Amino acid sequence: MCPKKRFCLSIGSSQDHLVFRSHIHSDPAPSRVFRLTISQDISGGEINAMLDIRLEQLEFIGAGKHGEVYKIDEKRCIKIYKARHYLRKELAALQRGADARFFPKVYDWGGDYIIREYAPGIPLNRYLRTERFTKDIARQLVEMVETMRELRFRRADTRLSHVIIDPKGKLWLIDPVNTMKPSPPFPRKLFKGLIRRGVDGEFMEYVRQHYPQAYDRWERHVSRLRERVSSSSQG
Repeated sequence: MCPKKRFCLSIGSSQDHLVFRSHIHSDPAPSRVFRLTISQDISGGEINAMLDIRLEQLEFIGAGKHGEVYKIDEKRCIKIYKARHYLRKELAALQRGADARFFPKVYDWGGDYIIREYAPGIPLNRYLRTERFTKDIARQLVEMVETMRELRFRRADTRLSHVIIDPKGKLWLIDPVNTMKPSPPFPRKLFKGLIRRGVDGEFMEYVRQHYPQAYDRWERHVSRLRERVSSSSQG
């Protein structure tokens, strides 16, 4: 039974979504047409509209190991998965993080796709090539990791490339497919990205001052990781 949340996720279920209800039927033809019937918009207003979406007419956002993402409009995007087990893992992660502000909302899903909230912006690894690492970014990153830990994700960690920073400076966690896999006792992938950007020291100082318990858990692991990253770069 699904917990009481703003929406309920259960693969294979026909349950209504409480915020945005829709039903999508896909055409098996190569052109891939999705028919989106909307009964409630994101703000909660009642509407009755039908929209045919041709995949080739959508704006392509990006592709990775698990699938391709296309922008539907300013509020929604669709991710087409290469394999159903990737969809199951990501859907389970989004369900677990449904009440956390870092995770995009899910509007609908089907056999090989999820329609979710569109996160505008650029990946944090690209952002930090030209922009300054701030205390607000540090705060959001540690809150993201600690929230995942509190929600009992097995991997409370993410790559910088899977964190989007939007124009208002808010961080979004996308592509959480592997967050239920076993993980080291600290956010290793996050720290590898921060070390490569040269901002790991600033981040750890912020954690030391504001999240001393997390600092105590992470400090010795981060020191060892720095040594390994330094050795590999020199080699």
